[in-house]
Amino acid sequence: MALKERMPLIVGIRETPLSSIALENALKLSREGAVIMPISPPWYKNPESMDDIVNGFVDYF
Repeated sequence: MALKERMPLIVGIRETPLSSIALENALKLSREGAVIMPISPPWYKNPESMDDIVNGFVDYF
């Protein structure tokens, strides 16, 4: 619905390794205007608050 309505769509891909089917689907979405974003939780940076976790996803410091 978001792509049909020309609204921004961000797809977070979490499971790795990615299968060829997942990669093909991500490519199709990307060609239609979606942003494909691999999700890398910031657990290894030892977050101390919810803000630290959110900032780890958005790369905001």
